[in-house]
Amino acid sequence: MNRISISLAPVVFSLLAATACLAAEPPVMVNVSHLPPNVAADVERAAAQGMTSLKRYLEATRKQNNLALEDVTRPADARAPDAITPPRKDYKAHAVEWKQPK
Repeated sequence: MNRISISLAPVVFSLLAATACLAAEPPVMVNVSHLPPNVAADVERAAAQGMTSLKRYLEATRKQNNLALEDVTRPADARAPDAITPPRKDYKAHAVEWKQPK
């Protein structure tokens, strides 16, 4: 009996470890408004299964989609589109300002 219990201990331990790994994770909130519809659907599907699934999906498709975890988990921009101003396009202004004596 002692030999049987010793041989079954690794099997029982591996089954318990496997069930602990398969425990359901809470879904992750993602922002996919800037992604194409087919990629957005895949990201949302992975995020619904939890953080581990989302990380694995993003790593597996890193070369195709060029996405990182920060790209899909950052919150949406709350500003109004009219309030966002683009930067100045006067690229040589710094050269003129530098040459002027003070």
